[in-house]
Amino acid sequence: MKTIILTIIFLSPLTQAGEICKDYQPSEEDSFHWSESSFTADRAKESMETLQYAIDNDGAANSCGLYNALQLVEGYILKQQAQAALSAKDTPDMIVKMNVGGFCEFLKNSHPCE
Repeated sequence: MKTIILTIIFLSPLTQAGEICKDYQPSEEDSFHWSESSFTADRAKESMETLQYAIDNDGAANSCGLYNALQLVEGYILKQQAQAALSAKDTPDMIVKMNVGGFCEFLKNSHPCE
């Protein structure tokens, strides 16, 4: 329990600073990658509009636009889950690690379509 409390105390400022994945460092060959700041509510909403437009218009969207929209929505949801786990008082350490790890893995392994 003490570990969970200390984890929340020390990691809570990170969620406010937008540094959930502070240890994540993209490799040099990954010059084109998402950053944590890419995943905002506004960008997720715009992406949802892009997806809805494609649905309503027989898939009328370029492939990069669809790919990026899906990534932005997924990344934003994963980021929200990580922030919620970090800021909740009674979240078990395993759940915090799962949610933060999920977002950081996504960030590490996803790239925008060029």
